[in-house]
Amino acid sequence: QGFKSLAEHELSELHALYGRAMQLEIEFFSAQPIHPPLDFIPLFSARRPTVVDGRRVLFACDFDLTCTASESTQALAEAAICADRDRVSQRHLVVNEKVGPATEENTLCDDDPCDLMPSDGREEEVERTSGVSDKRAQWERLCVEYMDGYWTTMNEMLSKDAGSCVKRTLQDVFKGVGEYEILANQKVADSGFLQGMRKEDVAARGRSNCLFPGCARVFSDIICNKGIDIHIVSVTWSLHFIKSTLGSVLPHDVIDRIHINANELEWDSDGKSTGKILYRLQTPLDKLCILKATMASRFTTQQNRDSAKSTRTTFTGGSSSKQRDDSEVEVVESLVLERMRQSSLEDTKALEVCKAVDDSSRAPRRGGMSSLNKDAECRVDMEGGTAVAAAAGNNGQVRQEGLEAPGKLQAEQSGGRQGGSAPFIVFIGDSLTDLPPMLEADIGIVMRGGGSTFRTVAEEYNIQIEPLLGASIAMAKAYNRGSPWSWLKQSGVIYSASSWEELEVWFVGLSGGFTPLHL
Repeated sequence: QGFKSLAEHELSELHALYGRAMQLEIEFFSAQPIHPPLDFIPLFSARRPTVVDGRRVLFACDFDLTCTASESTQALAEAAICADRDRVSQRHLVVNEKVGPATEENTLCDDDPCDLMPSDGREEEVERTSGVSDKRAQWERLCVEYMDGYWTTMNEMLSKDAGSCVKRTLQDVFKGVGEYEILANQKVADSGFLQGMRKEDVAARGRSNCLFPGCARVFSDIICNKGIDIHIVSVTWSLHFIKSTLGSVLPHDVIDRIHINANELEWDSDGKSTGKILYRLQTPLDKLCILKATMASRFTTQQNRDSAKSTRTTFTGGSSSKQRDDSEVEVVESLVLERMRQSSLEDTKALEVCKAVDDSSRAPRRGGMSSLNKDAECRVDMEGGTAVAAAAGNNGQVRQEGLEAPGKLQAEQSGGRQGGSAPFIVFIGDSLTDLPPMLEADIGIVMRGGGSTFRTVAEEYNIQIEPLLGASIAMAKAYNRGSPWSWLKQSGVIYSASSWEELEVWFVGLSGGFTPLHL
């Protein structure tokens, strides 16, 4: 109650004093001699910027509710509702000569009540209001039907078969959830709800979406200072939406090194959505397949990347590679470092707009694609290219058998992990859809402990969720007992991080000191 009585300038002074105190505390403890030195944090140190345990790092993460504080599906739904409202206005513009030609101001839609343009008659207003109400009611019905079906599916997956003491395997749960997501997404596509959106309106919604504080800075630092590309693996309906969100806070040179694997809306020749979705990945096992294909691709190009130290290879969503020499990379790094030194407007905006996402408000992830049965072939189409990983066999092919408790994903890949040649995988997610790649990764991290469904499945199948700090403590104890520095992948163990600020300290350290809250 004492804070509520403070004026705004008093709160600002208190914030500055708190930040200075935390910085002094960190500097004090950092200056103390520690024997033996604990070389565990940050993970990407100056001595090993791109290599962990002799293996190059592959950094991958989810998007919705991992990088952002809100679901993209809701933003796309609002864009669809606005598109329907705009169609009514455009139709009346044609027949109402008194209004005059359409302009950007009277045709764009926002979240305010639907007074888009002056009109002498009430017919347009009634039609527009009625259309918006019907469209919103349609979306609410789709959401209710989805949630009811989702919980029914989860209850069936987690309950024992009648008359049997054997519960379903973890892979059965992933397959069951995936099959339901297929039906749910097909229902959205068949309803035509997403039809009529303009591409620029989807981009505008993406730009207004906010990343969690610290996320953009981690991306910039990992890419520009560590030279590690980032792979986003998301069941989001629109890749264009993701690109627009990232483009609003990151330089183009950084975005060029973010490989986005997601679905996309189908667009007609006029740049409007047809209502269909071009599916690339949507189920938990689809995400695992994408990760496997990426691992196989990274393994086959490992020797080339190590030998060509004078160049950098960049991929854009799976498209053909671009070569940048070291001088160009230095320019990119200097630009991003300068950006990081400036006040971070995107993170300030995120603090003002984004609120903490608790378990009660986190709905299960929407998704759905053709399910991946173990005899089928998983083909992952990307922008300008195709990554292929079969669901059986060797040499870059993926197995999906063996997803059993305690959660160890048994999978074969090209070359295996002998000799430290395969990538060192870090995967960050937040939901049940992300659990398979988390378990496959050397470091699987769930943001904010995951949702209630995530924790229920983890508990049911004896998957341990430990604080990320616990990993360094375990490594420090092993180190003090004489063990070498090493990340030992533990079966059925994933780690929990509370925020991207925590991940920033863990991955890249405290660049330029500590500045709380607004960073």
